This record gives sequence, C-alpha cells and structure tokens, in this order.
Amino acid sequence: MELTAGIVIVPLAFASLVTGLVQSFGTSWGLVRHYWVLAKLALTVIATIVLLLKMKLIGKLASMTAATLFSEADVRAMRIELLVHAAGGLLVLLAITTVSVVKPWGMTAYGRRQIPQADAPPPRPARNVTVVRDPVFAISSRRWGQIITVHAIHASNLAG
Repeated sequence: MELTAGIVIVPLAFASLVTGLVQSFGTSWGLVRHYWVLAKLALTVIATIVLLLKMKLIGKLASMTAATLFSEADVRAMRIELLVHAAGGLLVLLAITTVSVVKPWGMTAYGRRQIPQADAPPPRPARNVTVVRDPVFAISSRRWGQIITVHAIHASNLAG
C-alpha cells in the first residue's frame, strides 16, 4: 500500500499538475482566462496536498498491518479514515472531469479583456471546399456531462 502510493500515485498526482499547467499555457484556454480552468487547478492542488498529508497515515497503517501482532481496533479508525479520503478523492476526480467537459462559469475578467486580441473571425472556406464535422464532437458539452455522470453512477453501483 505504501509502496504503491509512494511510487505510483504521488508521482502521477504531480504529473497531473505539471501536464495541466503545460496544457493551460499551450492552448487557447489559458490558465486564468476561464473560471473552470482555475477550478480544476485548485481541485488538483488540494487533492495533491491531501494525498501528501495522508502519506504518513498510509505508511503507519501499512507498517501496522505488516506486523504479525496488531489489534483490529487499532487499525479500524485508520482504515475508515483512508476509505473516506479515497472516496473523497474519487469524487474530486469526477468533479474535475465533469468541469473539463461541461466548462461552466464563463470567462474571468482577464479573459474577457483578452477577447478582442485573441478571437479574430475564422477565415472563410474556399467555394469548392466542404466542411465536414465529426459526429463524435458534435455532441454538446452538456450532453457529455450527462454521459460522464451516468457512467460514474453505473461504476459506483458496480463497485458497491
């Protein structure tokens, strides 16, 4: 448990922070142009901090359960605490995913000031060119949010 958390989960948490920052600087969404990007960043930072704070508890619980003599009452409270935090972490990840798809709340004041510079009208296609839209991406972002929510509820029912 401690080995998996330390070698896999913690580095992946930091990788999600780094890739989120790189993508925000490398795309038109920006880091401070939209409230949903700031919300995702805040949730990711909070989840990473909570994970780092719980690493000590994970290590303690792992060492206690590895010992041949331990009382079930000693580890029960720690197991419940880790279970609650793991469930909370899953909810945070689902919230981050939903915010990514739905993109609520609009633009920040900084983003609204940047509109005239960043959003030039798109070039018109030539006369003999047909524009074909991919039907997968034609689904609205609200519909994607509903799809993710249904799948999350189904997955939680299978797990429970």
